[in-house]
Amino acid sequence: MYLIRNVNMANYLLKNGFNLLKIDIDNLDKRRLVFLFADSQLMRDCMSRFSKDGGSKNDSVENSTTALEWEQ
Repeated sequence: MYLIRNVNMANYLLKNGFNLLKIDIDNLDKRRLVFLFADSQLMRDCMSRFSKDGGSKNDSVENSTTALEWEQ
């Protein structure tokens, strides 16, 4: 499993054809969402190209009003 705590990263993986396995609440911080993807070398290669500029404030439960793109 590959755990993502950032909506922008999760959307990036979805746009690049990776399947989201589960959305859950972080065990360490109940205010944050976590996104679980199957781990693979192809997915890690894709993540290495993800632009990390700016980050995301949309990965907490309170700020989760922005839907993931696959839900729209």
